Amino acid sequence: MSRYDITGSEGEYQPGSDNKVLRNLPGITDPEEMNIAETDLLEELYLQVFDNFPEELTFETLC
Repeated sequence: MSRYDITGSEGEYQPGSDNKVLRNLPGITDPEEMNIAETDLLEELYLQVFDNFPEELTFETLC
């Protein structure tokens, strides 16, 4: 089973990936390389979100 269930134009595969990697701007064709890229980007996102997270979360902090 595929990791993603995508249809339409968003379901196109990256040329040269043997239909294993969805079309992407960096042109990644290797599934392992795509997994690494996704993991690295998620790590960057988590660092940005949690580095700016308040020490104490209260209702006033959220509003």
